[in-house]
Amino acid sequence: HLHAGYPLCGSTCIGCPATFATTSRLMSTANMKLNKVLLVEDESDIRLLVTMALSRLGGLDVHAEPSGQGALSYLEQGKKPDLILLDIMMPDMDGLQTFAAIRKLPGFAKTAICFLTAKLHPAEVKHWRELGICDVLAKPFSPSQLPGQLQACWQRWHQMQ
Repeated sequence: HLHAGYPLCGSTCIGCPATFATTSRLMSTANMKLNKVLLVEDESDIRLLVTMALSRLGGLDVHAEPSGQGALSYLEQGKKPDLILLDIMMPDMDGLQTFAAIRKLPGFAKTAICFLTAKLHPAEVKHWRELGICDVLAKPFSPSQLPGQLQACWQRWHQMQ
């Protein structure tokens, strides 16, 4: 497409504001790195495995909470993770309830939130994405691939924002 005053609009259009904005957004997203993750998982063995995979293999700073209520308390203390990884099926406060409560907290409307679940029905995944979930990662998962999956999720989230 052409913009007024920029006859070569597109990837070769030097000085075009639209090209500059698109290129700048993609470059800044490509340079962004995921650092802090809040993991919310009720099963202690999975919590430990995910924490080890993300911290040791991915070099990420991981804080883990065993419940949705614990996650809310942590966030209400002023903690600000780059991404929140939520289990769906938890007792008392499930992942969807936790997600909704986090979105209501000041400053968390645009935080990347991913679900980690064995419950991967296409209609539910579609619904969760419509609600604003960044991505849905499957259990079981490969510990060696998990850091890369989260990094990719986080970058996609920021490209969409």
